[in-house]
Amino acid sequence: MSSVPPGGWGPDDTGAVPVGPEPEPTGVGGAGSGGWGEAPRTEPFAIAALVCAIGSIILPIIGTILALVLAGRAADSIRRSQGTRSGWNLVNAARIIAGVVIALWAIGLIVYVATRNESTSSNVAVPTQPTSSSTTTRPPSTTVTTRPLTTSTTNPPVTITTAVQPTVTVVPPTVPPTVAPTQPTVAPTTLAPTTTTAAPTTTTSPEQGEEAKITAKLLEPSSIGPSNRGLTDEERVTVRYTVGQPLVITWAINNGSAPLPTGTPTCASPPPPPTTTSSTTTSSTTTSSTTSSSSTSSSTTTTTLAPTNSTALVARNEAKKILATLKADIQSGKLDVTGVQLIGTFPIEGTPVGDLDVVQSFYANDTVIAGVQTTNVFTVPKAEDVQCLNPAFA
Repeated sequence: MSSVPPGGWGPDDTGAVPVGPEPEPTGVGGAGSGGWGEAPRTEPFAIAALVCAIGSIILPIIGTILALVLAGRAADSIRRSQGTRSGWNLVNAARIIAGVVIALWAIGLIVYVATRNESTSSNVAVPTQPTSSSTTTRPPSTTVTTRPLTTSTTNPPVTITTAVQPTVTVVPPTVPPTVAPTQPTVAPTTLAPTTTTAAPTTTTSPEQGEEAKITAKLLEPSSIGPSNRGLTDEERVTVRYTVGQPLVITWAINNGSAPLPTGTPTCASPPPPPTTTSSTTTSSTTTSSTTSSSSTSSSTTTTTLAPTNSTALVARNEAKKILATLKADIQSGKLDVTGVQLIGTFPIEGTPVGDLDVVQSFYANDTVIAGVQTTNVFTVPKAEDVQCLNPAFA
């Protein structure tokens, strides 16, 4: 029998003799004593369960439910891994923390409900106390009523003597009422006419409303503006508007540069009604004067706006601005008039008597809409009728 074992190993083959125990196979057995295989890994669900358990301190219901579910799943996974997964400590810690959190929140809820019930019950009992105290205050009131009875027995004799005196003082008031009614009856009769006369002034008609609007527009700086002669706004511009009639505007002409115009009054007040015949006849006779005026207008266009204008040029410039202010309302039909009657006043005599009419001219609606120039505003045409023009303003 040969001493060589199967496989061809001989006694002299000492270099091929294995050293140490035979290695275990790797795989399900895990890491052996000889260092074969892999170390078990921590179960991810165990870590997640521990995180949720810690988070359940803030969100008790959701956190604890997730922690318990993940802990159960991690435990099942570790059991089935056959040693390749670890994390039992994490699973147990997650379950313990979740249980403690549930217990603490349950205890806190019970304490809160108990203290709330006690507080509500104490609040209900408080309102009953004032009622008992109020009832205790009522009996002294009954005792008080008994005490005045003893004092009232001594006081009535005094009150009876004082009651007789007021009957004597009642008689004098009967005399003043007889005089008082006579005075109030006189006062209302004198005051009533004043109130009735003041009512029409406060209530304005549509025509009066338009008059006020036109006056305000004319007194604006963009139009003729206020007076430079110390006149009030009422004296500066007066407007009379009647539907279907000429719009009459009387204005106090401002002072121009020195010397101021003087002379005698030549215009009668009020002006005569405008006539169409005069406008047609004078139009042919004043053609030459119109052309001469237009020739001068080109040379005096810049001077009409200068601050050294004469009073006559100031009057023409103000009349032009008045018609320009009325153009939009007449063109739109807001003002139902047959034309515009301008009346310019000035203290021509130089006396404190007051202003006198120095310019009276009438303009049809078409003329107002078409517009006029400063130089021909007091001539025919453009004006349909110039009833009067003082020589100092010609």
